[in-house]
Amino acid sequence: MKEETADGERFGDKRRTRIEAAERAAAAPVETLTDEPVTVICSRNGFLRTRTGHGIDATTLSWKEGDGPLAVIETRTVHPIVLVATSGRTFSVRALDLPGGKGDGAPATSLVDLAGARIVGVLAGEPDTHLLLASSGGTGLRCRLKDLVTRQRAGKAFLNVGEGEKCLAPEILREGVTEVATLSSGGRLLVFPLAEVNELSGGGKGVILMRLHEGESLLGARAVAGTLKVKGKGRGDKVSFAGVPAAELENYRGARARSGRVLQGSLKSVSGFAYQD
Repeated sequence: MKEETADGERFGDKRRTRIEAAERAAAAPVETLTDEPVTVICSRNGFLRTRTGHGIDATTLSWKEGDGPLAVIETRTVHPIVLVATSGRTFSVRALDLPGGKGDGAPATSLVDLAGARIVGVLAGEPDTHLLLASSGGTGLRCRLKDLVTRQRAGKAFLNVGEGEKCLAPEILREGVTEVATLSSGGRLLVFPLAEVNELSGGGKGVILMRLHEGESLLGARAVAGTLKVKGKGRGDKVSFAGVPAAELENYRGARARSGRVLQGSLKSVSGFAYQD
């Protein structure tokens, strides 16, 4: 034994490996999300809630006094839910984090930092859903829903809007849509090819959609699919609607960034696009 110890001290090398106590790694909890149909409901004042399933009768929904519906969207629990604000920033929330039941819902400000902006649109669906975003300053761009998703509570700066301008309600571009209609506060309508609008996955200012006259603003940008419906004031300043059938759209067609033509019809003034057939 003594001889072996002596030989080890004489001929042996220093240990090349360090022996330390093993650390036990903590197992990270894994959150599983069930893929189920859900309806996301948002009020004009930014209160969010959900209802399980699809086919909800919107006429049965209740709202706070002075409030009303902004969006009632059928989606699935695994799909992203994106809020678009007047500031041009986008915010992401999960259906899992929204209250269900028949209450008024939770204010969006409890989930994201809107920094004084208002919600103008709620989007939910497949990540590759094509969208059109526009500002009241007359500019806009194409993008996809996945481009707007963010993990930041402060949101993602996506559409650049100028001072005094705001981001308008986003428009979903259904398959087969080839034209866009823009409407100015001066009652002018312009229809042009969708292909003339750039797709910018990183956001930005986009391109000029419609040339605005001094003091004008853009009221909306809509994908053309059948009859266009415009909301405004008619005789006696009553709220009225005017339809522009597909056969009459030729009167308003032109190239992007043109000023368009004054909308013909019985409306004394316009306030935006309404629903489409």
